[in-house]
Amino acid sequence: MRRHSADNGSESDVLELGTEAVRKLVVALVDDPDKFPVSSDLENGVVTVRIRFLAGGDAGQIIGKGGRNIDALRTLTNAIFAKHRLRAYIETAE
Repeated sequence: MRRHSADNGSESDVLELGTEAVRKLVVALVDDPDKFPVSSDLENGVVTVRIRFLAGGDAGQIIGKGGRNIDALRTLTNAIFAKHRLRAYIETAE
């Protein structure tokens, strides 16, 4: 598949905008956003978004009851990047 930069923007722009969208979703879910830094990288058309749980942060706010929040976050992340023909994954780490 061919990517058209005029239509989709550069991959680095898409990565930055997509990561910012995920960051805003995380901020909406948690009480203390500074405890949950979000970063990402792009390799071979695959975006990996990392959400870290720092000490004192309540990981349950991100995970949600039965994993509902993290599942919804994964679905939205995939939708954001799929528009630009990129696959996306969310990794969580303490």
